[in-house]
Amino acid sequence: MRCDDWSSKFSNVNYSVLWVKDVYTVNAIGLFPKCFCLPTVHECLTCKKISGGSIPGGPSIVLASDFIKTVISGPKPAKQKNVENFLKLMNARLNAGGGSVCVHIDDPHCLGFFDEKVDDKMMELIADDTLFSDNFERCYQDENHVLFRVKQRQRCHLSTFNFNTKQSLDRGLSDLTHGQMRHWIAHRSTSEPAASGKNRLRFVKGEVVKDGNGVFQESVSVQAKRVPETLAEKGGEDENRIESLAEYCWEGTSKPLSHYISAFTKLRQGGSVYFGLSEEKRGEKQEMRTGRFKCDGVALDDSERKKLRRLIVQKVSQNMQSIPIPPADDSPVEVEFRQVVEGGADLFIVEVAVKYVDGVVFYARGPLSYRLSQSGKDEEITIKEWIKHYQKSASSMDQAC
Repeated sequence: MRCDDWSSKFSNVNYSVLWVKDVYTVNAIGLFPKCFCLPTVHECLTCKKISGGSIPGGPSIVLASDFIKTVISGPKPAKQKNVENFLKLMNARLNAGGGSVCVHIDDPHCLGFFDEKVDDKMMELIADDTLFSDNFERCYQDENHVLFRVKQRQRCHLSTFNFNTKQSLDRGLSDLTHGQMRHWIAHRSTSEPAASGKNRLRFVKGEVVKDGNGVFQESVSVQAKRVPETLAEKGGEDENRIESLAEYCWEGTSKPLSHYISAFTKLRQGGSVYFGLSEEKRGEKQEMRTGRFKCDGVALDDSERKKLRRLIVQKVSQNMQSIPIPPADDSPVEVEFRQVVEGGADLFIVEVAVKYVDGVVFYARGPLSYRLSQSGKDEEITIKEWIKHYQKSASSMDQAC
């Protein structure tokens, strides 16, 4: 039974593609009807020949036709997952010095849409200053089989799929390029820390926050976050309010707190994320104006403040990694509580103050980079190997400078 025959009968089920050496499987996201067996073998003889080694030095990976369909028009989670998996395959072949992946397609004209989804991201995998065409090429085995090739050549730098660390811009956060990461490891920050002015902040209940210059705005080192009333006020239905508040501070806002921490540790002056401030609503004529922030505050007694501080610091130690690895009791953050004037004895702004770190802080357990093993399987490069390679690259940059 061909894949297209049965998949068309279950159009309400979302599919993502997994791969193995010589067959592919289609895995349902969600509940697959229990009365049907999930097919696992692709009937295309060409795919079997390709994955079986019919092309000298060719791919051992074949992706099904549903793979590109999902990337182009599938649900967002499945689309994102398939793009990531494709990029991981390209990343591994870049680090192997070359290789290819075969994709089974039903309509060659759909490749233009696929290019729009992956080309820019493939560019980000290139670790040196070479062009896209120096690294990647695409060719047709026949009208239904496309080979995505990573060109065979010597590459001096390790390609990384995701650095899992950020840098801070005035407009927000950004990923690092390969060149920026090598430069950071080689030199880190040599600039003098700028005066943050945060000690001059005065928080008054219901009023616009101002610093010593009369202006308080989000910037390269400052972020302000609103806290929902259900978490900011006592007496709600949530019996575990402090645990929920810690979880909200960690990953409940538009960007996770760990991303800001990884970025602010690269600033000589450090940075701060303030919880308990809300941006003033602006009229239609003020849409392009930078918002002002009003002080709301979070109700916390002494025991709750201690618990919240412990939970946030604990999340940092359990979920983040840094190189060089700091001592166990050396956290890159301090959780401080700023008293709100005219707000009562237990109303505070929660400040997560981030220190400069002479190294790299990752918002996950380390960077993600892949390679091909001796047996031809894709495998993740360990953080120790990644560090060793980047330290070597950084040393080369020092000598070049």
